[in-house]
Amino acid sequence: MVERIGGKLNELDLMVRISRGGKDSLIQDLMSTDSGKNKMDELRMSLDELQVLERDRTAALVEDWRANLLLLRMGVAAITALNIVLLVLIVHWLKRDFRRADERALELDRQVRARTTQLANLSSYLQEVTETRRQGSAASCTMNSGRF
Repeated sequence: MVERIGGKLNELDLMVRISRGGKDSLIQDLMSTDSGKNKMDELRMSLDELQVLERDRTAALVEDWRANLLLLRMGVAAITALNIVLLVLIVHWLKRDFRRADERALELDRQVRARTTQLANLSSYLQEVTETRRQGSAASCTMNSGRF
């Protein structure tokens, strides 16, 4: 293609030089041979072929771009789905942990109430024993004082 353009430019340069030289009849003879027209037709065909090649190349690049875009969209969709699944799992685990914490708190509360009841019963028992001993001690003191 470059050679064809160079050839056409050389031909035009030659015609300009001949025209400056005053040989108009020689220019007329060169133009009647259709050599310049043939060279221009060859250039047009080469340009048309180049345009077709570039159009095909551009179409292939656009198709590759669309395929890559589709893959990227699928990747984003997969990551989004994975994030949703992970979010659901985290919510599930948090609910389970809160439920376990509530159950543990209820169990501890039940144990505290049971131990408080046991301590109250033990306190009552100790108080009864202490009073019984005091009464027994007082009676024994009274009996011992009656002997003297």
